[in-house]
This record gives sequence, structure tokens and C-alpha cells, in this order.
Amino acid sequence: MSLKSICTLLAIASAVAPAVVSASGAPSTPQPSALLDTMHTELNRAMDSLGKGDQQPHPYFISYEVADASSLNLVAQYGAIVTTSQGHRRVADVQVRIGSPALDNTHGDHRTSALTTINLPLTDDKEAIARSLWFATNRGYGKALDGYLKVKTETQVRAKEEDASPDFSVEKSTDSETKAVAPLATDIEAWKTRLRDISASFKPYRNIFFNYVALTASNETDYFTSSEGTRIANPYTTARLVVVARARADDGMDLFRVETFEADTLDHLPDQKAVLEKLTALAKNLEALRTAPVTQPFNGPAILSGRASAVFFHEVLGHRLEGQRQRGDEEGQTFTKSLGKPILPDFLSVVDDPTIAALHGTPLNGHYSYDDEGQPAQRVELIQDGVLKTFLMSRLPIASVSTSNGHGRAQTGRMPAGRQGNLIVSSTKSVNDVELRKMLVEEAKKQGKPYGLFFEDISSGFAVTTRRSPQAFQVIPLVVYRVYVDGRPDELVRGVSIVGTPQAALNRILATGDRQEIFNGECGAESGSVPVSAVAPAMLVSEIETQRQAQGTTRPPILPPPGMDEGGEGTVQVAPMDQNPEAMRYALWFATDEAYKAALNAYSRKQADLKRFETPPTADDFSPAKPVTKIDPLVKLDVDREDWKQRVIEASGLYGTDARVKEFAQQIQYSNSSFRGLAVNRYLVNTDGTAIRRGYTAYSAGISVGTQAPDGTRLSRDNGPVAAQAKDLETAAVFKQRVIDDLLSLRALQNAPIVMAEDYHGPVLFSGDASTDVLNRLFVPNIEADKPDTGTMARTQGAFSSSWKQRVLPDFLDVKDDPAMKTFHGKSLIGSYDIDDEGVPAQTVQVVSKGILQNYLIDREPVKDFPESNGHGRAALGRRAESHSGVMIFTPTKVTPAAGMEKKILSMAKEQNRPFVYIAETMGGELTPRLLYRVTPDGKRELVRGAVFDELDQRSLRSDIIAAGDDPYIQNSLAPLPQTTIAPSLLFGDIAVKRAQNEQQKLPYYGPPQ
Repeated sequence: MSLKSICTLLAIASAVAPAVVSASGAPSTPQPSALLDTMHTELNRAMDSLGKGDQQPHPYFISYEVADASSLNLVAQYGAIVTTSQGHRRVADVQVRIGSPALDNTHGDHRTSALTTINLPLTDDKEAIARSLWFATNRGYGKALDGYLKVKTETQVRAKEEDASPDFSVEKSTDSETKAVAPLATDIEAWKTRLRDISASFKPYRNIFFNYVALTASNETDYFTSSEGTRIANPYTTARLVVVARARADDGMDLFRVETFEADTLDHLPDQKAVLEKLTALAKNLEALRTAPVTQPFNGPAILSGRASAVFFHEVLGHRLEGQRQRGDEEGQTFTKSLGKPILPDFLSVVDDPTIAALHGTPLNGHYSYDDEGQPAQRVELIQDGVLKTFLMSRLPIASVSTSNGHGRAQTGRMPAGRQGNLIVSSTKSVNDVELRKMLVEEAKKQGKPYGLFFEDISSGFAVTTRRSPQAFQVIPLVVYRVYVDGRPDELVRGVSIVGTPQAALNRILATGDRQEIFNGECGAESGSVPVSAVAPAMLVSEIETQRQAQGTTRPPILPPPGMDEGGEGTVQVAPMDQNPEAMRYALWFATDEAYKAALNAYSRKQADLKRFETPPTADDFSPAKPVTKIDPLVKLDVDREDWKQRVIEASGLYGTDARVKEFAQQIQYSNSSFRGLAVNRYLVNTDGTAIRRGYTAYSAGISVGTQAPDGTRLSRDNGPVAAQAKDLETAAVFKQRVIDDLLSLRALQNAPIVMAEDYHGPVLFSGDASTDVLNRLFVPNIEADKPDTGTMARTQGAFSSSWKQRVLPDFLDVKDDPAMKTFHGKSLIGSYDIDDEGVPAQTVQVVSKGILQNYLIDREPVKDFPESNGHGRAALGRRAESHSGVMIFTPTKVTPAAGMEKKILSMAKEQNRPFVYIAETMGGELTPRLLYRVTPDGKRELVRGAVFDELDQRSLRSDIIAAGDDPYIQNSLAPLPQTTIAPSLLFGDIAVKRAQNEQQKLPYYGPPQ
């Protein structure tokens, strides 16, 4: 189903209140902003440069929108903190439109052709910001141009559109610049304590087996500038506390309740007493839901509480009044032709007013001052006395409304569309709650129903608005009661969904309550997730249809949780970060229960599978292992963060500051540098009696630079050091030289000729760097034994599944995996370990001897002829253990000196009467050479580009390697887990080199900022 055909509304209990900006959205006093000034300057330069002096069209509109946010995220479960993170991000949406407002590149299905999204530097470095915006604008212009050409072609061949409105409305510019909000600051330790206590409050409720308490806060300033002259800096702050609790009925139905608290700042969230009082009521209700009867399908009278009614109007009505749903071949256009006609009872009116920051003292989540197209938010009278007056408009016009009314909204990275903000329903036919209940009972009696329904709380809903699907909606209630006409007490029921079609549902409203209630939430649709509010009174309807919710079949927890009643497959569970034994036990209990039930299901499936096959399994499912006890010291990051921060900042800008490459600066399209540090402590206990704590650290630094060749081929250099200890990484001077070398090689690549069109078949020399890439792709994964499919006689999976005791490499190559090796030639090896992740001591494994495959790497899932683990069961973070290499060493028994390797290939060129041979220095993805040299018999080297190796496969490893050097190269790798491969340069006798089918994209349409 397409994104635009469905909206999902998620519950939030209170709202976002922008900081500084007034609720009226009136322009404030302009404040200086280096970021906004740079955006404005670069945008004007783009408008002045694009489409000038060539045959390309000039863009008629460009806008830059930047979200600059600092954030905090804390999560607690079972009384302990499980996640904590803080961050700062700057993300820019660049919009480019080509053509004219009447017809541009966004027409029809090409809306996204206008949008390009990119991360921006976090500091106010004007040069770096401008360079990033230039890069995104160039990309965006290319996308827009391609979209515009497609649009023009399609308009020539398709039938006349029903709605021929323009693609973009003409609007006035706005200038409103408010000082940016300060970075987020709070007492994190105090909030951790609060979250622990909130999470622990569910302990008395033994049937609530899962809880999740999340605190998120953000201080954000949104910047917007456009070629129309609009300049906006709009700061706002949000804080949200979300509590989720889950239980499961005896029949397998999953039940949950959610309570969310929102405010403009963390300090304005409710105090702990108020939060705990609400959660006590929530927990008691969830316990009661477990034993409540399951509802049956129902069609009759009901009351929706104010919150439920608010969601009902959001889903059933609000989405169908969004402007873009009134045009296009796919949209159902429920109310498109209903302007000036009644669509609701005459006692109901509906407005959408994002300018209201709070209602009755409660913040509204859908409040904003300017939409995501730079338009001031407006109060929109949608329905007056039941009569439809207008729609919610972005800058995409429709036949009946030609201009925006400030409702063009989008999540970062999405194109704006007409969306709801604060949808507010009012009524002139209202009664108090007691009277409304009496009316429900009377209506049920009138229809001969034994009861009506009361929907007290709601979680979410969705609506389908496209023609290809039924025009339907669904709302998911959480708390529902049967209200009996004979006076019996109300009865709590579960498993209810409200379903229906919009026009029928909207015309069955009989009366409303006299109090408005607020539902704050996040709504996801084609322009992404945006904060919204819906406000409505309780509502009596003469007829509402319900159906049973989908029901799970997983039984409730088999064992009671710890502290309550002492007495193959697996799951991944986020464990507490705190030293809290009770919380840890609870998390392990929950994960163990889920894993046990998953294992039961897997065991049943396997028994059924075995009955289908005559062939018995070739090996056991799990191998025994002796218990191991080893408690290593905890590891932690040990790195000078500020030093590396300065190094990567300097490295990313060297293209424009270092004299050796500065003249090439205008050719560089992007330059990124990064640093990553990882400290992992792993704990393992099992029923073998094993108890282990061990850890490792890993560090990597990287550089990525890119440009284009004159023919448009994209060129890049991406590499960097990886080490087990930060001190083993390159020095600042060496790392800087690496960057310079990459830039110089990129320059050389740009000037290099493309590889010849005629295929080459002949000798190729791979450096140690290149050969490790080849072996890591073609050899290493195939000796990591994976259990074969049930019912087959295969030993393992992969290219070497039937190669045991067979030749897989030339007879002068031996291969072993030695995880115990910690250093090689003085360099630390990141793949080293002493005990694997299944509790088996690491073993040195002779994988290949004289070219013959002798062993596979085995975990505790044995394969045919290999009944026991050899200590290679290794697990990436969040994954189960599988067989993986540690330190894989390729050792030639017949060595050719490194200098002799080149002499040998040149000698072959002469002997074979070849005009040239190839030497590969480095590789890229998919075994594509990154630095490939064409070398003539006299030793003259020429860098070439645009090549790909063909027929480089396992057969080549077995038959085509004719020599190995004495120059072992160490490649440390972090993904998917720490591994090391050590290999020498390799000379292949016959490899095919072909011209790659690379896209030759347009060169930059205008130059970078000076």
C-alpha cells in the first residue's frame, strides 16, 4: 500500500509548546544567525548560477530548511536504566523546482524530485555549511531536471487531468527571525532516578510482564529561507515522558496501556506523584483487562469519550479534508465536491488552528507558528454548522483553493503536504455526562440492544483515502465498557476495533458532551510523522460498527517473574545498564520465557520437517563443551576525544587548506572524516557451568572524499586505520598524510584514462591491501561452517561445502585462523580473543595445508565430520553466535620477494607479448578495483579507472594464483564484528578486466563557493 493511502495516529497525552515564539505567530525582532545568513547567501548564489549560460532551465524556486536540534533520550525497564543518549544534529532539506508554478518537476507522482536531504556541520563554519548546501543543491537540481523532463513527456501522452491546478502556489514572503534556543541542559542523574522509580512501580503487578519508560527532550531551532525572500528562524522545545505496560490474557491476547506526559520543557512535566498516581490506575486497569471477556462484533449505539471522539474525527474526517487528497488519480476525494454542502450534523463545527499553543491549560501538540513551507500558521474554519467551507492547504493548489493556509507540514526528509495541526470540534447540541449516558441507554432500548458501548480510552487509528482500497477507517480502543440497559454494572471488555466508512459514520452523531478533551499524538502519512492534536467532546452515535482485533496465540509467561514465586532458539533483550540485580533478573526472566517459547515452536517445526525427509540429519544440533570460568577486568574507552575531534575536523577540510592539494579544492564535491570508539563487555553464563566476563575495545578513523571525472563518473577514496587500542592508530601526522595521499590519488583518478573497451584476459598483481579484500570476500565466508538445510546431505553451506580434503588454493599457500595471536609485526590485531561467545576456548585451526582444505571454523552447531566446536562461535552485537573467523593468516610456503612480484608480472608480459598488464593497489565494493595501474613491460605505470574484474571467483583462487609475496598486509575490520585478515600480495595468471558500466552523471551545474 502506498504511503499516501494510509495515516497512522499514535497516542501522546500532552503537547509541544514552542519556546520564545508567540502563540499568534506574529513576526518577532530579527536576530543575527550565522547559519541562516549562510543559507541565504548560498541560496542566492545558486539562483544566480543555475541555468545561466547553457541549455539547462533556470530554477524558478529554491528553498533551504534546516532543523538544528539537541536531544536527550533515557529509557528504563524493570527499575533500571537500559538506554541513555544525547545528541546534536543539523539536517537540511533542499527543495528545487524547475519549470513554472503552473507545471514543474513535482507534478503528479514526481513530488519527491524536488527534495534532497543532507546532514550539515554542527558548528557555524560558514565555508563548510556553504559547501554542504552547494553539494546538496547540485544533486537536487539534477533530480529536479530529471523529474521535469519526465513530467513534460508524460503530459504529452496522458489524458487531460480532472484537476488541472498549478503545482505550486504564489505566496508572500515572510521575515521572522528569533534567537536560537539554547542547547538542551538538565540534571540527567535526577531524571534517571525518576525513571527507575517509575519503571519499578509496576513490580506489584505480577501479570504486567513488560514495561518501558522513555524520556525524550529536544531543543530545536528550524531555519527556513527561499528564493522568494522568506527568512525564518523558529525555535521550540519539547519534552515527553512515555510509559508503556504490557500484559497477556490466558487466551494469548496481547494487551497494553500507554500513558504519555508532555510539556514544552523537562521542568514543566508533571511531578512524580502525579505520574505515579496515573500509572497506578493504568496498572490496575491492565490487570482487569486480562480477565475481561472478549467482545463480539457489534453494530449499535455507543458513546466515544472526548479523547476517543478526537481520534475518530482525526481519522474519519481530518485526513479527508487535507488539500492534496482532493486531486490526483489515486485519491478517493470523499469530500472534494462537497464544498458548501452539509457533511456533518448542523450542531457541529470544526476548525484547525495551529496558532493555539494550549487549550484549557493543556499544551497542544499540533501548535506551530510557521509551516514547513515558510508560511504563517492560520486558523482554518473547515466546517461551520455542519457545512464544509474549505480544506487544509499546503502550497499545492487544488481546483477550489488556490493558496496555502499554512498547513504544509513534513517530517525532515519528506516533501510537505497539507496536514492537520490542532483539529478542534465544537458542538451546539451538548449535554452533561449523565444525560449523555441516559441517551445511550434509551437509544439501545429503542434498537432492541441489550447494551451500548462506551469507549473510554484510545491508542491509535488509521485511515485509507485512496481509490484502489475501500474508503475505510479503523480506530483501536484500549478501554471499552458495555453499558447495559437493564441497569447492570458496566462491564469491561477487550479485543475491540472500531471500523467503518466515513460518510456513514459522520451522519450518525446524535449529540455530544459538554466538555472538550484533548488527544495529542504523532500522525504518520505521506509527508512523514508530524505532531498533531485533536480536540472534541464526548459523542453519542446511533450506530457504530466494531470487530474483533487480531489475537495472538503466544501463552502468558510460563515461569513467574523473579521475586514473585521462587521455586537452539533465542531472543535479544536490552539489559539494564545499572548495577541492579533485581532489574537484571527481571530482564533475563522475560527474555528466557520468550526464548523458551520460541524454542518450543522451532522444535515442533523441526520434528515436522524431519518427517518429510528420508535422509536423517548429518550431525547433532548442538555440541557439548567443558565449563569455563574466567572473569576479565572491565574494559572502557581510553582515547583523547578532543584530540581526535580536532583531527577529523582538520582532515575533512584539508582539501581547501593544505598547499599540496589546495589547487584541486574546487573539484572536491564532498569531504568527510570520522572517528569511532567501541568498548564491549560480554557476559556469558550457561547450564554447562560456564561463567565468563570478557571485553574488547576497537577504534577506527576514516576519511571519505569524492569528485567526478570529466565524463561524469563518480570517483571516491574511502579508508582509514582500525586498531584494538587508540594508541595503535595512526599519529596525527600519519593520518594527515593519509588524507593528503587520498586527495592526490583522487586527483590522479580524475585525470586518468578510462580502461580500454576491449576485455583483457591475463596476469593481474594484487597488492596485500587488495588481496585481503579478495580473500575476505571469496574465501573467508566459505570456511565459516553454517549448518546445511534440513533434509540435505551437504556438509555445510557456501562455495566450499563439498571441498573438504580438496584443493581450494595453490599448493604453496597455507591458511590458519589463530584467535590467540594478539600482535603481528608489532601491530595489534582486532580479531584476537581467548574465549568465543559460546564459552569455548579459542583454538588455532589449520584451515588449509598446501592448498588443501583441512578444516572449517566451527561453532557449537556441528556439521558432518566436525562434531565439536573449535572455538569460533562469535556473535555480533544483538545477534546469536555463529561461526566466524578471528585472525585469519595466509602464509605462502614458496615466497617471492615483494620487489620480485612486479618483476615477475612484467616478465610474463614480455613472454606473452602483451603491451601491458595490471596491478591492483586497492579495492572497492563488489571486488571493483579502486586504484588500478596499467603497466607496460618496461615498468611504466599508468593509473586507469572504470574497470571491473570478471571471473574472479573461487575457481580463480584454486587455479590462477601463481605467486605470493613476502609482504603480509594486516587488515583489521569492525563489521559485523572484530576480525583480522593477514595476506601477502598475490599474482593471478589469468583474470578478466572489463570496462564497468558506470553511470556518467552530469558534472556540477555550478561551482562550489569560493
